[in-house]
Amino acid sequence: MNEPVTIIPALAPGRSTARPGPLRTPQDTAGITMNGFFQPPHQRRSDRCIFTICTRSYIGLAEALRLSMRNNGVVSDFLIVAVDHAPVDVSAQSGTIVSAQEFCGYSDAEWASRTFKYDLVELCTSIKARVFRSAFALGYEKAIYFDPDIIVFDDLGGVFGALDIHDAVATPHRLGTESSLSARGGVFNLGFLAARRGAAIEKVMTWWDERLDHYSINDPLRGYFTDQKWMDHLPVLLRNDQLLVSDHPGMNLAPWNLAERELRGKDGRWEVRLREDGAVWQKLCFVHFSAFDYRGLAAGKTIAAAGPAEEKMPGFGALLDVLAHGLKRGGFLEHAAIPYQFATYSDGTLVLAGHRRIYHRLIEAGRDLPAPFETGGGFHARLKRAGLLAAAGGKPSGRPDAKTRTAQIGRAAKALDILARIVVRLFGYNRFELLSKLLVRYFHPVNHARLLRDRDGSVDVEYF
Repeated sequence: MNEPVTIIPALAPGRSTARPGPLRTPQDTAGITMNGFFQPPHQRRSDRCIFTICTRSYIGLAEALRLSMRNNGVVSDFLIVAVDHAPVDVSAQSGTIVSAQEFCGYSDAEWASRTFKYDLVELCTSIKARVFRSAFALGYEKAIYFDPDIIVFDDLGGVFGALDIHDAVATPHRLGTESSLSARGGVFNLGFLAARRGAAIEKVMTWWDERLDHYSINDPLRGYFTDQKWMDHLPVLLRNDQLLVSDHPGMNLAPWNLAERELRGKDGRWEVRLREDGAVWQKLCFVHFSAFDYRGLAAGKTIAAAGPAEEKMPGFGALLDVLAHGLKRGGFLEHAAIPYQFATYSDGTLVLAGHRRIYHRLIEAGRDLPAPFETGGGFHARLKRAGLLAAAGGKPSGRPDAKTRTAQIGRAAKALDILARIVVRLFGYNRFELLSKLLVRYFHPVNHARLLRDRDGSVDVEYF
């Protein structure tokens, strides 16, 4: 039977909070009540903390993670940091659920700006460093972050033990030397990161947190990839054995590294090794089930989901069965239909991806744009004047399947080919080359702010 859920109240609607100063220590917060800006999320029962960050719709996935830890004897407090909807409305058996705004200490104005300028994934990744800092401020000595789509197959003693020696533990996307994986996602996969409390980590987390405050964006063309790309600097920030770059093949097993590893069952447990001469079998610690069809798995459709993964790693389907079981027990389908709280303006009109980039660019340029979600507010009014709003009552159209999307792109590319050839004939290739370099940048969403009829003056074209 699942343990009772512990829920920490969020701010009451309309209540404002002062901008917090530096993160406070447990001693600093000893006399602060629930009416203060800093609310201890629960009574700490351990010096270890494992946390995940997700929307309310992914509570069932986080519950599957929690169940996997319980089933493998993991000894640690577990926090689910919920970024949308008041946690008091959540009815799930999922450990301790805390409000991201409250736990991280953001004021109402800061949180409104953050939830608007970032999309769902960007938002969740943007607070990761702050959650680490808040956890350490509460007195935790060791903390592990897991994406909610991870399932644990081990007691994690090796990870916590490594933190007795090192300040942080990270896993590369791949371990094999024969890798054609694109570098745009960064060296390390930050679906997992472990750290211990101390001066070295506080310095790193503060540095990281400052960058994620405005640049936790998914924009590979400009060199950004949420929180992850920033941590390519980790080996420079932590030196002389402060950082353990794990070469354990059983840690962070994921779709991007299945082809370089082998899986086998032995004595009731799973083991993994690299496909290299002399590679040693090691126990499976945790699997990162990134981008799988969780709805289908929760509904029992494991065979369809296992196909491509099984081709890369025979036996992987059995691991998907474990995930599917956890999703069912965690009530994934009960929560999956809950809409993202920050997807629309106050009148229900969609916030388009371009709106977030325009807002981000204007904030970057120093514009004051309070209450961005409010219909009729300053930012919304500017979009309306420029004709940039979505149709009233519009809903996400849904992402087409890969085959349909490829066909659509192919047809558009053929039309553009014809147009490009005409331009080359009229103006010559030299001018076409210069024009194409400009247009790649001009049509990038970061420059869509120039479409506004802005009384404060148009922003400059950003070149990158």
